[in-house]
Amino acid sequence: MKSRNNRFKKNIGRKSKNMGRKSKNIRRKSTKIMMGGFIANEIANLQDDTIINCVAFHPTLPIVATGCDDHTVKLCKHLPDNKIICVATLTGHTDGVNYVVFDPSGQLLATASKDNTVKVWQLKPGATAATCISTLVGHSLWVSAVAFHPTFPILATASSDKTVKLWNLTHDDITNSVATLVGHTDFVTSVAFDTTGQFLASGSGDRTAKLWRLEPNGQAANCVDTLNGHRGYVYAVAFHPTKRVLATGSDDMTIKLWQLKQDGTKATCEDTLQGHGGSIDSVVFHPTKHLLASSSHDKTIKLWQLDANGTKASCAATLMGHSQWVTSASFHSTAPLLASSSFDKSVKVWHYEE
Repeated sequence: MKSRNNRFKKNIGRKSKNMGRKSKNIRRKSTKIMMGGFIANEIANLQDDTIINCVAFHPTLPIVATGCDDHTVKLCKHLPDNKIICVATLTGHTDGVNYVVFDPSGQLLATASKDNTVKVWQLKPGATAATCISTLVGHSLWVSAVAFHPTFPILATASSDKTVKLWNLTHDDITNSVATLVGHTDFVTSVAFDTTGQFLASGSGDRTAKLWRLEPNGQAANCVDTLNGHRGYVYAVAFHPTKRVLATGSDDMTIKLWQLKQDGTKATCEDTLQGHGGSIDSVVFHPTKHLLASSSHDKTIKLWQLDANGTKASCAATLMGHSQWVTSASFHSTAPLLASSSFDKSVKVWHYEE
């Protein structure tokens, strides 16, 4: 299947012509979307002057980080009156930012860029400012995604150079990776650790996801399974927070739920979720609820209600409001809030309830 998403190709990228312009806060009239017993409301919107490639909620604070095509990272605050404002703009990358993620403690932020690097930022108290403490250099093409290990000071990065790299943040020279994982035959789009820190998943343009078992120190890994089944590029991977379940999203317009064996060495597809009308750009599990969110080129986000085992799901709500494809989605860990980013240059915050 020919992909409509060129974000991870070597020589394709839309760079913003509007660098330096200020974001515009728009307080939105609430839009109700009801389906399957769920109600979802768009409660806040921040309009920028550049394409927003990714979004991530801080693990505890009402702070959203965005990665933008104008080479910047923005820290935005969701206010009690349902406005969202930009409180800091982080500069340093020399090309568009593909991915942003907070570490589990909320003290660090990692950003992956089309400039082939990853930056690690130390957040100030309140997460309204940050200082770059390291730039990780080693990939030869775009870095498409980055993930923090849940317990060790280890980062995993995915790149268009077809590799996954592991980095130890405590090394004296952390600009050198401690391991390079080779096996994919096309660009690597996504990477995720499971909550035990024993396994790593990666998605790729070779239409597969790979499952890697980490060594006890987290500084090396071996491929234990290759997951076949998608008919298009695998753009997103995410582990269930408590079950041995992996979700994958593809430009074949489906999401697959895979059950891992007890020892984690093999995975079997248990369900294929259909309903999106475009490529799936991101999948994310809620940290405590039986919910999965997906974002798509069809300009929507879907909420999926999971069964108790996390291996079956049905669509609970479709969130419509973006005018271009939705690049990513992120749950707040405790509040019933979801943030989304889009090619329409906006970040939206949604409130949902059963």
